[in-house]
Amino acid sequence: MRRKGFLIAALIALGLLLFADICGGVWLVRAQPKQESWAAPGNPALTIGGRTFDPHKADKARRGQLVRPGYGIPYLAMIDALLLVMFFFTGAVVVLPERVTAPASAVTSLIVGLLVLVASLVGITVALGFTLAMVGLFLAFPFGTAAYLAGWGSFPVGAAAITLGMLLTLKVAFCVCLLIANPRFIQNKRLVALTATSIVAGVVVAFLHGFPPGILATIFDGVAGIIVGILAAVWAILTLIFGVLGIVGVVMAAGKAVT
Repeated sequence: MRRKGFLIAALIALGLLLFADICGGVWLVRAQPKQESWAAPGNPALTIGGRTFDPHKADKARRGQLVRPGYGIPYLAMIDALLLVMFFFTGAVVVLPERVTAPASAVTSLIVGLLVLVASLVGITVALGFTLAMVGLFLAFPFGTAAYLAGWGSFPVGAAAITLGMLLTLKVAFCVCLLIANPRFIQNKRLVALTATSIVAGVVVAFLHGFPPGILATIFDGVAGIIVGILAAVWAILTLIFGVLGIVGVVMAAGKAVT
């Protein structure tokens, strides 16, 4: 009974992790202007391609909005969704017979793998387009650079670090509960590999947020989204393959039972 309690705790930790990936991306902090901002007194508005970029209005708008998560953190939800599905059916074997969980696991893996694959491909395309656009804008000195600094020259690195720290804490709690519930889970290479991928992906996002100068953090967040999207796509393909193999195995077992 105690081990089942830790299994439930591990499942809750994963559920909270996925929720934090998706909903925790909108942090309850207000964007603050940098002490040295392009929107300093005396910097005029710029007109580029018929559009006017006013640095003072841009900073004022940022101060009145909730900080948004960018791409790196929300994209972690794709990997963690696969982890949640895999663990759910791995842990279900402890409670239910395999003949009951195997068909549900195969079908669910197939569906979730397909959804995550589509989401990851779309996400990679969006993040890549955004990143290339920001790089092009930043390099278009002086007006493009000024417009980039006005609109995307600051990124909430501190709030992102707090969020990523919370996500890492939930992942560690999941691993601890898993090992206490049953150390044999470590023998499941797919589960261990996917858990390690989730942890490494979070570390990569944190590194890419903190590594560059502050004015480039938005661009590197796009790069983080691309990397996480690629990792999610790879695992989605693997999940699809195992789902198909699982369905084939269930059909073959059912055929043998009939004969």
